[in-house]
Amino acid sequence: MRLFYALRPTDSALDNLIYIQDTLANQFTQGRFLARNLLHCTLVFLGDKKEQDLPSLEGILNQLPATPRFLIPSVLTSFHSAKGRTVVLTLKKNTELMELQKKLSQLLIHQEHHLEKRAFHPHITLAKHVFVPTDWQEHLFPNEPLAVHSLALLNSKMDQQGLLHYQILSEIRTKP
Repeated sequence: MRLFYALRPTDSALDNLIYIQDTLANQFTQGRFLARNLLHCTLVFLGDKKEQDLPSLEGILNQLPATPRFLIPSVLTSFHSAKGRTVVLTLKKNTELMELQKKLSQLLIHQEHHLEKRAFHPHITLAKHVFVPTDWQEHLFPNEPLAVHSLALLNSKMDQQGLLHYQILSEIRTKP
C-alpha cells in the first residue's frame, strides 16, 4: 500500500479548484488534469507500508492538533518533471498548517516510520505532464481561502487502465 496523509478540500473549495483547472485547460495543449476526487494537500508521504502498520498510522490522526479550517492560496506555478511540467497552486505557510505538518512528522518518526528528507512546501497539484507555453506566467492569487473538509490517511492505487485512485483509510473531519 502506498500511503500518505493529506488535507481534503470541501466541495465548494473543489469547485474553485476545478474552475482554475478549466481556465488552465484552455491555455495548455497537452497534459493531464487531476480528477476532482484526487485534489488534496499532501502533509506527509509515507510510501509503501504494510497492512500491519495501519492501526498505528490511523491512531496518529487522533493525536494531532486541530486541522486548519482553511488553506490560503498563494501562487499558481509550475515546475519541471520527467514528462513535462507539473502545475501546482502553492499555499501560504500559516502557523496552524505548519504546526500540524511538523507534529505529524514528529509522531511518525517517534513510531519509527521513515519519512522523505525534503522540506514541506504546501501545495495542491492541479495538472501533470503539461506543456506550458513560453508566454505563460505565474499567477498570484487573492487570499480567498479554500475550506478544508478533513485530514485523512489515504492509500494511492493504480488500476489496470493506469488510472490513479485514492482510498480513504481513516479520516477526521474539520471542526466548524
